[in-house]
Amino acid sequence: MGEKQLDRNCNIASMRVKNPHTSSMFFYRWLDFLRPFHKLTINETKVLAELLYHRYKLSGVITDNRVLDMVVLGRDIKKQILQDTGLGQNNYSVLLSSLKSKGVIVNNIINKKYIPDIKVDCKRYELILSFNIIEDEQEQPEVDKSTE
Repeated sequence: MGEKQLDRNCNIASMRVKNPHTSSMFFYRWLDFLRPFHKLTINETKVLAELLYHRYKLSGVITDNRVLDMVVLGRDIKKQILQDTGLGQNNYSVLLSSLKSKGVIVNNIINKKYIPDIKVDCKRYELILSFNIIEDEQEQPEVDKSTE
């Protein structure tokens, strides 16, 4: 991972990942960086990365997001994910249920906040993290209510 410093208030770290059209690694890295926000387990992350990968590949052909998610969560993609990950059918079902219970999949639609807005055949994708630095708020002194 290369790192460049633009100024005192900005750093850029770049990394190379395989083309998202040929590998799910981009989506795994995407989710890995966002782990502090979504708190998914490693296996949940792997399954979601595979779902996002297949969704991305199909998005060039299927433009209706509802239909796209229906296909991605269907049997054919499930078989492919089971083959690619080596997961058993029961384990996959449990992980999919877990993703649903955590709000990642709602009404058989992948929650948009987990889908990177990456265009087909792009050569660069930027994830920008912004830290808003605030001053510590002074703690309010506790009032002893036993004397009131």
